[in-house]
Amino acid sequence: MTLSSLIYLSWAAVLVRRYNRKLKVYFSETSRYDLYWLRVLMISSAVIYTIIYLAFAIDLITPLAQFKWMHQTSFKIGAIYIVVLGFFGHRQGNLFSEKTIGIDLQEHGSVSEIKYSVTKKENDFILFLLKYMSENKPFLIPEITLSTLASELEVTPDYLSGIINNKLGTNLFDFINHYRIEEFKTRSMAPGNKKFTLLSIAYDCGFNSKATFNRVFKNVTGITPGEYAKR
Repeated sequence: MTLSSLIYLSWAAVLVRRYNRKLKVYFSETSRYDLYWLRVLMISSAVIYTIIYLAFAIDLITPLAQFKWMHQTSFKIGAIYIVVLGFFGHRQGNLFSEKTIGIDLQEHGSVSEIKYSVTKKENDFILFLLKYMSENKPFLIPEITLSTLASELEVTPDYLSGIINNKLGTNLFDFINHYRIEEFKTRSMAPGNKKFTLLSIAYDCGFNSKATFNRVFKNVTGITPGEYAKR
């Protein structure tokens, strides 16, 4: 039982990791859908089960521990696992909603495809896309997705995904948040916005998570928002 649980948890952790990587292709804000906590839970459970399994194997050779104790520990870990799973599952109840996102994450492959040369049609669309982003600023919508942006541009999600991933060499998450960071820089330096906090300005720029804003800003600029504001 312990070995089968270990195999299941390890494989599930791999699937969750793939899921989390694909989120950035389709969402500009992943905090409501991210399952990082589940992967951590599975990995930690796998480590504990590995220790139990090794202890059982050692016990077969040299009786140092009671199998009954290990058996009870396995059930306790399982109970804790269910409680934690239920708690975080309830917090992310939106994952079980019937609202469609316009694309199935499980049916699409890796986002790291080969970047082909850009045709004239694709180049025209890229110019249109960049102009649309600058003038219409759809990135100000906190939860804009690949599907909603594709709908605004009147193209399919697959086509837009191909342009962003394979032609621009990025993903929706980084693409959208790049514009948000640039918008934040502009607004935070405006004299009329000095009375607002950096976080409130970030929210106005499309971010809806302090953690995401700080992480993205540091990745893009190499410094924290506070350090940037002091310049």
